[in-house]
Amino acid sequence: MNQSQSKKRWFHTPFLFKIFKYNAREWHWILFGTLVSLAYGASSPLFGLLFADMYAVFNVSDVREQERLTRKYAIMAFFLGLTSGLTQFLTNLCFAKSGEALTMRMRKLTFSAILRQEIDYFDDDSNSMGALVTRLSSDASAIKV
Repeated sequence: MNQSQSKKRWFHTPFLFKIFKYNAREWHWILFGTLVSLAYGASSPLFGLLFADMYAVFNVSDVREQERLTRKYAIMAFFLGLTSGLTQFLTNLCFAKSGEALTMRMRKLTFSAILRQEIDYFDDDSNSMGALVTRLSSDASAIKV
């Protein structure tokens, strides 16, 4: 037994790494989606800090200063909410694009594996045309879940 066979026997690549390998072509979508999701994740603590500053407005005794601070915090809350919505949309878009490309790649691999089967494979009732088409559509799309 040579050294590469020994490594294969003792070290198995986790399934998740195999999926990452198949999805390596979409690394830019995954990277951008990850960065945008980090920005989206930062919006909740920023909203908390903003609301804490909003409650401090009630301690200001000058009415005009209260109105100015209220407008300022309302505009900040609007833009933070807009940014939060945009980052959530971009996160979903990036990961959906990456997932759909992976699903299409898995369907192609599954279809090519079906085509390589012997003719006896198709004689079995569990491998009828309808069952194979259903398996092709459901198994490949189950990976992205």
